[in-house]
Amino acid sequence: NNLAVLYQSGRGVAQDSATAVGWYRRAAEAGDAIAQCNLAIVLEEGRGVPKNPKEALDWYAVAASQGDAVAQNRLGDLYAEGRGTPRDPEKAARWYERAARQGYAPAQNNLGWLYTQGDGVPRDHASAVEWYRRAAAQAYAPARYHLALRLLRGEGADADPEAALALMRRAAEQGLAQAQTRLGEMLESGVGTGEDAAAAARWYRLAAEQGHAAAQYNLALLHAEGRGVERDEEQAVRWLEAGAAQGDADAQTQLGWSYERGQGVARDLDQALRWYRSAARQGNAVAAYNLGVFYETGMGVEQHYGRAAEWYRKSAEAGDTDAQHNLADLYRTGRGVPRDERKAVEWYRKAARQGNVRALTSLGMMHERGEGVHADPTRAAELYWRAAEQGYAVAQHNLGYLYDEGVGVEEDDGQAASWYRKAAEQGDADAQNNLGVMYERGEGVPRDPQEALVWYRRAAEQGEPVAQNNLGSLQLRGEPGVARDPAQAARWLERSAKQGYADAQVNLGYLYEQGLGVTADPKQAAEWYRRAGEQGDVDAQMHLARLYTGGQGVARDPARAADWYRRAADQGHAPAQYMLGRLQRRGEAGVPRDAAAAARWFRRAAEQGHREAQHALAWMYASGRGLEKDHGKAIQWYRRAAEQGHPIAALALVASQQRAAETGDAAAQYQLARRYLAGDGVRRDAAAAAAWLRRAAGQGHAGAQYLLARLYERGDGIQKDLDRASRWYRAAAERGHPEAPAAIARLGTVSTSH
Repeated sequence: NNLAVLYQSGRGVAQDSATAVGWYRRAAEAGDAIAQCNLAIVLEEGRGVPKNPKEALDWYAVAASQGDAVAQNRLGDLYAEGRGTPRDPEKAARWYERAARQGYAPAQNNLGWLYTQGDGVPRDHASAVEWYRRAAAQAYAPARYHLALRLLRGEGADADPEAALALMRRAAEQGLAQAQTRLGEMLESGVGTGEDAAAAARWYRLAAEQGHAAAQYNLALLHAEGRGVERDEEQAVRWLEAGAAQGDADAQTQLGWSYERGQGVARDLDQALRWYRSAARQGNAVAAYNLGVFYETGMGVEQHYGRAAEWYRKSAEAGDTDAQHNLADLYRTGRGVPRDERKAVEWYRKAARQGNVRALTSLGMMHERGEGVHADPTRAAELYWRAAEQGYAVAQHNLGYLYDEGVGVEEDDGQAASWYRKAAEQGDADAQNNLGVMYERGEGVPRDPQEALVWYRRAAEQGEPVAQNNLGSLQLRGEPGVARDPAQAARWLERSAKQGYADAQVNLGYLYEQGLGVTADPKQAAEWYRRAGEQGDVDAQMHLARLYTGGQGVARDPARAADWYRRAADQGHAPAQYMLGRLQRRGEAGVPRDAAAAARWFRRAAEQGHREAQHALAWMYASGRGLEKDHGKAIQWYRRAAEQGHPIAALALVASQQRAAETGDAAAQYQLARRYLAGDGVRRDAAAAAAWLRRAAGQGHAGAQYLLARLYERGDGIQKDLDRASRWYRAAAERGHPEAPAAIARLGTVSTSH
């Protein structure tokens, strides 16, 4: 055996592995246990002979049976790893224990590992710690490393970060790469000591130079971030490449990120994809998520929502919350997977339970809108608040909106403005616009058009079309602290209009029509109105109807005008309903004459308070054209129009009441009498009032009886006559007039006092 060792090592003789094997074999066959073990080692490792794990196993077994601890330990290795024999962790444990009880440190460490894993023996952290301690007491570095991990985690012994740090440092000082790496991580995060990124970097470097992939990855991150070392993205990439080449999935993922972003290396999406795929195949959730993003956005690959969903699912099932959120998005929108709002909610919930702010916000939106769940704005507010408190701008904006509208929370303009501001200061364009609106209106903040301008501009410069429209509108009007600037207004409105924002298109159309800030151009006006009108904007539709009626910027076309009126009318726009009613009543602009249809349009507009429509509907009832003649309904609609200041309706109301009164309508007689008494629409004439009251009172109208009694009592328009006054008060009382009994009592007192 000794001669074999010399030939194998080349000490005193020329190095000759084949000769060494020959001498090992002679000694082994002679029964030398050490030679048997050494022969097994060269057979296992293929030194001087072809690798032969099966024969190695046999020689280890022979040596082990003679009590050789090294052979027992190495035989345990073969059974633990399934080399040269089927894997058998129970046999491995038995051989490790025989060697361990002889005090052989590597075997003690290996047996501890089996107890840690519950592999071949029941999991028993206390037993694991005991065997690690025995090996560590012999200064065996791997045992020090494993014992440090158990003390760090409190497994099999009380947690003791300081003792763990000391053990890890000793193992690291012995050159154990994994201990150097873990020591670096403890120093970087301040476990058992204060944070020390520079010291962490030194230990990472020692392990990295030994080829330890995790250390190479960790060192790369420090260089990328400039923590503990000088920031050097190129150096970071070199270490990532070293780790990635060894198959480290984290390093591969980070290297893919560097190629995607062009950090420390030229941007190369093909390389990014290559490394993401390599890491994802190993089950790296972040890499799988990144691949999903590539396929969803079509970055570096042909856009494919189905593949995006596949990669998101792999990542999501591994627990990545961003992937869970994005997979939920695909289910919500039906991209790459069948649309399923309930599944979307399930995935949002999984991510939200782990605190993902995007998922909390998206789940809040589902509750707010009632998508996949019952609508619950209160729950939505709670979810937004959880994300908003973590500083997520979208949630802050959404929570502000709920306070603004009083949805799910009590309306509170101050809270709305506060949350909008938090989001706006992070650059959220929607929040910036809404904060501008609050300053412009003085809601939740003092009214300040100049401050509104500032926030509108910030959002507008990010391309937010609503803010661009609001900014343009403010500059068009001019306010205290905001100079009127139609030309600048036109530029902002155009930017918004070109993004398809209908309000801006209408406003820009108006500028072209009026020549404000731009050269007057009726054709351009019509074009912008058309774009907005086709989006369903009723104001634009009304403008277009007007232009087609008058032939401004377009060829005169009454039929197309009528079509635009109809589009607006169908959306409930009262002025359009009135105009369409007029066209149908007259049979104009290619619209068939249809009085009944006209009446329906007038009614829809009238019920919305449109006074012209109310007057037109009243006229149809009064005249019986298109509707059955009904003086009562005519009077009702004339009155509603007159109350809104319609100049003709007031006169028509009097005339209608006159006609109805003359036909014997007691209610009309009573109302007409009141007009004569008040001088409402007619010259005051108490005598005429009395005459109409007599006719209505004679028909049993309680109000007329009571009012006639008052005229007799006062002698207003007729000769004073208390007896007649008393009779009419009694008649009114008998019909339930509420004020008549008191009048009777009063009149009795007056009569008695006489």
